[in-house]
Amino acid sequence: MKILAVNPTDRDAAVVSADLHIAYTLQSGHAMTVKVRHETTGDAFPTEVEALDLPARLQANGAVAGWLTFRLPADLFPAGAGIHRYDAVLQDSRGIAATVSASVLREAVHDQRADDQETAGETDT
Repeated sequence: MKILAVNPTDRDAAVVSADLHIAYTLQSGHAMTVKVRHETTGDAFPTEVEALDLPARLQANGAVAGWLTFRLPADLFPAGAGIHRYDAVLQDSRGIAATVSASVLREAVHDQRADDQETAGETDT
């Protein structure tokens, strides 16, 4: 999830944490929320997705942009669970939390084999 964190104050601050809150419902009807911590490293992330390194300094009246990356194992949700909402929750160095809701998330997958096939199919003219 690509974000832009803005500091509208006259004092420096920092984004110190980021979590993904996923609201879902079990087949039984019980509402649940799972919280997943932002990760800055991982072999599964494509090279063009550079995770935001936290804590990230926010200068006075400044901003910082970057990717929040979350590892979601295939078995994270029980069978039949219905996902309702994805919320990124960021907290700054002053204890202020901000929530950004995402209506659509894209899975970033890097397939080295596909890159190799494209390169093999190219010819110089």
